[in-house]
Amino acid sequence: MSEIDISSRLGPALDGDASPRIELATLPAYQASLDCVHCGMCLTSCATYRVTGLEPSSPRGRIVLMRGFAEGRIELVGDAARHLDDCLGCRACETVCPAGVRYGEMLEVVRDARAERGSATENRAWTTRVRNAALDALSDRRVAQLLAAPLRLYVRSGVRRWIRRRHWTSLLPPRLRMMEKLVPEKIASSRGASASLSATPWPRAEIHARRARVALFRGCVGDALFGEVNEQAARLLRHYGYEVVPIPDERCCGALDLHSGRQGRALALARRNLDASRALGVGEPGGIDFVATTAAGCGAMLRDLSRHFGDAPGVADAARRFESRVRNVTELLAEATPSTPPGPLAIAATYHPPCHLLHAQRVARAPELLLRSIPGLELIPLRGAELCCGSAGIYNVLRPGMANRVLAEKIDAIRETGAALLVTGNPGCHMHIAAGLRETDLPIEVIHPVALLARAHGF
Repeated sequence: MSEIDISSRLGPALDGDASPRIELATLPAYQASLDCVHCGMCLTSCATYRVTGLEPSSPRGRIVLMRGFAEGRIELVGDAARHLDDCLGCRACETVCPAGVRYGEMLEVVRDARAERGSATENRAWTTRVRNAALDALSDRRVAQLLAAPLRLYVRSGVRRWIRRRHWTSLLPPRLRMMEKLVPEKIASSRGASASLSATPWPRAEIHARRARVALFRGCVGDALFGEVNEQAARLLRHYGYEVVPIPDERCCGALDLHSGRQGRALALARRNLDASRALGVGEPGGIDFVATTAAGCGAMLRDLSRHFGDAPGVADAARRFESRVRNVTELLAEATPSTPPGPLAIAATYHPPCHLLHAQRVARAPELLLRSIPGLELIPLRGAELCCGSAGIYNVLRPGMANRVLAEKIDAIRETGAALLVTGNPGCHMHIAAGLRETDLPIEVIHPVALLARAHGF
């Protein structure tokens, strides 16, 4: 389908003086989109295109829609809005694009512009308010910890099992049903990992050969629900020769807000984290050498800060310095030698690389190197490992129908491996895939690479 076909069929033209977004056409992301030659290399890497087979649901089709929106030719309503909103933002298309189109950047800009203009329908305005309230809660570390407490009680008390045996969750609306499905079977106590990381300096006596000083970025939702992963990451980093310190006054990275068209709030959170990093001297002589993350989504956001601040005085340089020091924890561990090697684990596992680790950060080898360092572990290749699982931040809650259709292909691929473990390094992927495995009665444990390595070390 040509650009003219898509433009004419999916969105009414705007009046020449009606569009408040014509300035989008001057942005670097828009200029880079002009490099798209519609070659189709991106089609099979796009999870939603694989499900629908529709051109407007492909990266090149969505680029046409976004160009038309930026140029004031297309209003993103109706089918045009649906096709764009169906995008997972996984950025797999960027990995295979021969022209280097910055699709993810343009998607963020367009979503932010749409949010600024507001919705044309009352129903959409209501859902937007609910979504924003949820994002406000999830991105506040203290609120996230408070919300984890009743969820922990819900799981541990047996209420969840009682409700599920009676199939009462099937009576819930789709979005609430998806939210219930995503609650992990095990939620770490907030008095464990989070408390110890925020209150305890790591003694240098535990460092067998100090390689570097590392600040551990804990995140918000991931720390609230999977706090033990951060605790295990800190122990492993020390065991592999790093000095580890917490980040005082750490805030949410802002990724969920950025991907939801709330760029202003995302950058406000980023500024707070940059201020906190200055206190640690990140990248400065005698200061912190690296900032480690255990969540792929956080890492992708933190490694791309300078793009958002341009040449802002006093901020741009700090952003560039900070992002150059951000590493996924597996990268740091893969570069080091532990004081004692991991013990054997005779089990079959398969690895799903989170999109924002593989496609946004381009980290592919480090997690697999760590997994292959565990004696006895059989690592089975996963068909379509590079494809999104359908989680995509809070996408699976906002668009549960499409998220489940995307997940179905991932679950089929996992089933084919015959593995007992599914390893992945992002909270959203972990919860979404685990929910899919439970629903299909596949007895496969989902685990973070750090948690599996810690198990091999006996931590």
